[in-house]
Amino acid sequence: ERFKEMAPVPSRVLYVAAGMVLHAFISTLLRHAGKDTVRPKAHFVLLVRLTFRNEEKLQDFLRIFRPMAATVKATEPETLSYEVSRNNKKPLELVINERYATVDAYLNVHKETKHFKEFRPKLQSMQDGHDVEVSGDAFEELGVGYM
Repeated sequence: ERFKEMAPVPSRVLYVAAGMVLHAFISTLLRHAGKDTVRPKAHFVLLVRLTFRNEEKLQDFLRIFRPMAATVKATEPETLSYEVSRNNKKPLELVINERYATVDAYLNVHKETKHFKEFRPKLQSMQDGHDVEVSGDAFEELGVGYM
């Protein structure tokens, strides 16, 4: 009997409400699409570990890395990420996470740029002066998960 007292809802209000619900549902699907699936193309990843002699040398490195990273971001569209992180337990240790669309984007684009060719000798000089130890590994993403 309570329903008899309610005024009927105009059909256009129902259409708008249904549209809003549908929009929210599709937006959610699109936001999460591919996050639990296998990506069709594997990316190439380098993890470069740098261990510095002291904080001063670490800061010297960051001074030369910052402009390098900014130039990579601005000029290398197939470099998907180029980020330095500090080890929480070993404050003199950094890791550079380099992520490329393909191994070719690393070998034949990134390594051939002017900014890389200017940066690498500066890092090598730090290595030769025993200010930093550099090691690293290369990986191919399996395409399981998401970034």
